[in-house]
Amino acid sequence: MYDKWKIKRWETPVSDTKNLGMVSLKDLASAITFEILLNDGKKEIVITFENYPAYRNILEEYRLRLWRYLDETSQMCGSTFEVIESSWAQELSKDESLLEFHNPGMRYFVICTNDDVIEILSNEEPKIEVKV
Repeated sequence: MYDKWKIKRWETPVSDTKNLGMVSLKDLASAITFEILLNDGKKEIVITFENYPAYRNILEEYRLRLWRYLDETSQMCGSTFEVIESSWAQELSKDESLLEFHNPGMRYFVICTNDDVIEILSNEEPKIEVKV
């Protein structure tokens, strides 16, 4: 599943934070929003994707092969990153021909929290808000 993943760092306010806790994930018709509590318990980060044709949320404990692969290929680069090459995005684009047509320049974003790994396909940078 991850054997061909190529990733790059995605700079966000939580890129280097080790202990992120997801407060909520809201999937609305026009946006998907993640509220993430930093390990100091004082700040909250809200990440909103206005346009996203697909996302998935998988429990962190089922991503052990991913962590091992990223470590073995020296690609560990923080709690937020972009996947440059992956079979999931390629399969979706191949199977759903309108996906790339309606979402040109689609990118693959990943947010890793203590309990969840959230993967989002979007052709737009998300809005990131830091609450104190």
